[in-house]
Amino acid sequence: LAAAPPWAAAPAMPNCATHPTRAPRDPCKGYRGEIPYTTLDIPTVYNPDLHRATFYQDGFQKFSNIPVDRSREVADRIRKELAGPGDLDALRECYHKIIDGKGKIVIETRLLRLLQKKMDSCFVRMVKEAMENADPESLDELIHEVDEDPLLAANIRSVSIRELKEALPDVREASIAKERDLLDKGAGGHRKSTAPIKRRSTAASKLAVSWANAKIQGWDSVTFNAQTGRLNIIKEVLFAKRKSVYAKDTPVAEFADPSQAKSILSEVVQLWNIFKVRVEVVQAHKAPYASKQVDGGDHEEWLQRLALARAKKITDELAALGIPRDMMSPQVHVVENSPVLQYVNFALDFQHIVFQHDDAIAELVTEIAFQKRRFGKEGFDAPDATLEKRERAVSVLQEVERLWRVQKCDLDVVIHRRQLEGAHDDEHEGWYTELLDNRGRCIVEELVQLGIPQERLMSKVIDTDPSEFGKGLHFEFVREMRAKISFESEGGEGEKAPTTKVVVDGAGMYEFNGKYKRVGVLNGQTKYRIETGGKATLCYGKDGFWYLCYNHSPKESYYKCKDLDGSSPWRSCRSETNGGLIPVVRIVTESTDREIMEVRNDRFPSAAMAKSIATTPSSAVPPSPPRMKGFLEESDTDPNDEEDSEEEDEDDSF
Repeated sequence: LAAAPPWAAAPAMPNCATHPTRAPRDPCKGYRGEIPYTTLDIPTVYNPDLHRATFYQDGFQKFSNIPVDRSREVADRIRKELAGPGDLDALRECYHKIIDGKGKIVIETRLLRLLQKKMDSCFVRMVKEAMENADPESLDELIHEVDEDPLLAANIRSVSIRELKEALPDVREASIAKERDLLDKGAGGHRKSTAPIKRRSTAASKLAVSWANAKIQGWDSVTFNAQTGRLNIIKEVLFAKRKSVYAKDTPVAEFADPSQAKSILSEVVQLWNIFKVRVEVVQAHKAPYASKQVDGGDHEEWLQRLALARAKKITDELAALGIPRDMMSPQVHVVENSPVLQYVNFALDFQHIVFQHDDAIAELVTEIAFQKRRFGKEGFDAPDATLEKRERAVSVLQEVERLWRVQKCDLDVVIHRRQLEGAHDDEHEGWYTELLDNRGRCIVEELVQLGIPQERLMSKVIDTDPSEFGKGLHFEFVREMRAKISFESEGGEGEKAPTTKVVVDGAGMYEFNGKYKRVGVLNGQTKYRIETGGKATLCYGKDGFWYLCYNHSPKESYYKCKDLDGSSPWRSCRSETNGGLIPVVRIVTESTDREIMEVRNDRFPSAAMAKSIATTPSSAVPPSPPRMKGFLEESDTDPNDEEDSEEEDEDDSF
C-alpha cells in the first residue's frame, strides 16, 4: 500500500473561525500553507501587518506573509549612513545589496550617486588618518581591500591606489620614528599623544617635589649634593624630536633650543670651576616596564644609542664653555623611575672635611689647631686666638669656602665648648668663654680673607659631647634666611649692646695701669681683671670699698676707693706705691671701639699727677714689669715658689 500523504493524518483546520468544526474541502491547502498551521486547541493569531488573507468562493481563506519591501529598507539605511560620518564597511554592504539584488532592489539614481561619493570620501579620510598617524598596517589593509573588491575600486576616484602603494614604505619609516618617539623617555619636550603627556606630567610633579627639597640659593637650573657629588639638571636640556632624527639608523642629537641649553649648562661649568675634578655627564634612559606592557622591543638598543648621543652632545657643549674634554666622560645610565634624566657626577675628594648634605653640616677630619693659652691663680694668658699651623688650617678652610660657593648661604662657625673640670671660679669660666669666642672670630677672619662676605658669617659657642664632635669645631650652612639678632640697649634695636670697661691711668704701681674687663661677680658687684692677663684686678670688698689688688684678694690690695664712679678719691693702701702716685680710674662704655661715657677725677690732685706722669720722658719712667713666665710653657709655676708648685694641678691650658 502506498504511504498516506502527510495531510491525511492532519487534524481539521479552521478557516478563520468561519467554520470552526468543518474540515476543509481541499486539505492540501492546509498542507501547502494556504491556511494557518494550527490545531483546534491553539487559537490562530492574525496580524494584518504580517499576514495577507485571500478569500475563496467556498468560504475558505488563504493566509500568506506580506512581501517585505527591500528597496525601502536599503534606501533608509543609505540615508542613515549619509547623515553620519559614514562607515566604509556599511556603505560597501549597501552597495553590494543593490548590485546583488539584480533589479529587485530599486534605488533612486540621486541616492545611488550620493552613496558612491560617500564611499569615496570615507576611503580618502581613512587613508589620511593612516598616513598622519604613521599607521602602515591600516594603510596596507585599505589597499588590500581595494585590490580585492572591484566594486570599491570602481568608486574610488579621489586618490590613486598606485600612489598609495608607492607611499607605503615612507609610512612604515614614519611608524618606526613614531614608535621610537613614544619609547624615548629622555629629555626632548612634549609629545602629542595623550598617554605620553600623562607620563611627562607625572614626572614633572615628582621633579617639582625633588627640586623643592634640594633647591640651592643662587642656582636656577641645577641642584648639587656635595656629599655624593651629584649635580642634577632640574631644567632639562631639550633635544629636537623630529621624524628625521628618529628615522635614522644612527641616532643624532640636536638641541631644540641651543641658547637655552647654553644657559642651563653654564651653571654646570660654574660649579666645575669651583672643584675642577673629573666628571661623568649622564643621560638617563628609562628601562622598559614589562608589567605595564611598555617595551622598547627592537628599538631598545637604538634608544640607548640615542641617549649616548645626547650625553656626547652635552659634553661637547660643556667643552665649548670651558671644561677640558679629558676631564669629562659621557655615560648612559638605565633607570627605572627618575624625575631627573640628566645629571653630572663629580669625583669629589675632600681631604680635610666631611659634608653631611641633609643636615648641611661640615665636620672636620683635619683638626684646626690654636696656640695654647693657660689660666692659673697667679695669672693667665690673654684669651686671644692664634692659629698654630696656619697653612694646614687654611687648607681646611679652603674646602669649606668651596662648599660655601656652592651653597651661597649664611655660614655659622660653631665652636665646641667642653665641660671644665675643676674650674676655679666664674672668672675662669668667663675667660674660657672669651677664648672660645675669639677662636670663632679668628676662623671668621680667615674665611673673610678667602672671599666669603663678612655679613654671611657668624660664630657661636655651643656645649657638645666630645663623642659627637671631636675636632673642636664644625660649620653649619644656614640654607634658610637667618633671623636678625637684636639687642636692647641705649643705642636702640639692632645695635649690639655696648661693653663696659674700666681704664686705670697714673698708678704708681705700673702693672695696675691699663684697661680692665668684666670677669665675673664678687660680693654682689662686678669684678674686673686687666686685659693683658696679669694679676692686677679690680674688685669690691666685703667692707664696702673697691680695691686694686692681686687676684681679687683685698689682702693684697694697693689702692682702694669708696665709690667707683669717681665721687670719692682713690687712696694708697701701702707705702711701696712708687712715690704715692694715685691712679685715675675711668668707667668707659665701648661700642665699636668708641667711648660714649667717661668719668674723670679732675677735682682730685691725683689727676694732675697722672698728667705729669703722662708728660714724663720714657727714659724717666721705670719700665713695666716683665710678663709672667710659664704662661705658654707646659707649666704655670715658679720652681722656686713652693706655694705655686702645690697649685700646679689647678692650672689649665687650652
